[in-house]
Amino acid sequence: MPRSGSNWVRLILDSHPVITCYAALLRKTTLVESESTFFDKLDQRFSSPSYRMDHYQEMLESIFSYAPVSRWVGMKFMLNSSTEIRDHLLASDYKHILLTRANYLAAYASHLLAKSTGQGIVFKGDAVSRVPVRFDSGKFRIFCRARDRRFGELRKMASSDMLEIEYNDLRSRGFAKIAEFLDVPLDGFTAAVTAKRGSDDILSRFANPQDVMRELEAIGRTDWVTEAIA
Repeated sequence: MPRSGSNWVRLILDSHPVITCYAALLRKTTLVESESTFFDKLDQRFSSPSYRMDHYQEMLESIFSYAPVSRWVGMKFMLNSSTEIRDHLLASDYKHILLTRANYLAAYASHLLAKSTGQGIVFKGDAVSRVPVRFDSGKFRIFCRARDRRFGELRKMASSDMLEIEYNDLRSRGFAKIAEFLDVPLDGFTAAVTAKRGSDDILSRFANPQDVMRELEAIGRTDWVTEAIA
């Protein structure tokens, strides 16, 4: 799901000498230049979002056959991209790593910050924009319901070839679990090149923290006011 550490995890997976992990190539939006030029090596038609989504099986075959010699080849896939493609991926003989984030307020704040600043991913050394965003209780509840629905659907379809990793677990045992799941050496992963944009004090991310607190009290989730990765 968006704002669950997926860019961070993808880049660390791709750093491993026996893993090739691509970005979210199967999405409806136009790819950034560094992603779209990748299709120059495959088929220019895949540069079109509509063609890519309509011919996703063909694209997957092309990507996996093109990939350099690696023990594992994969890509990031967002659950809000396409239920048809999601169901195909789950029914296929692939291993899946599901990233979750139990603190929905942190995920919502990160979503708003990325949208308002245009910084979907922040690398270490980048100038980080931290302009407070406005909280809307109605939109937040819609956001929460959407995440509950998508995760619920996915867990019903999950198999033994799915590993679920919680955001707060990523800096403690998360990558050790991934290494064990894929049967690769843990020391093959390099240090993260991305930076965490938001403060662990989630209320400070909002321009109207009082409205946030009223909503959290109403739904019984005042524990969401802070978030720290172990």
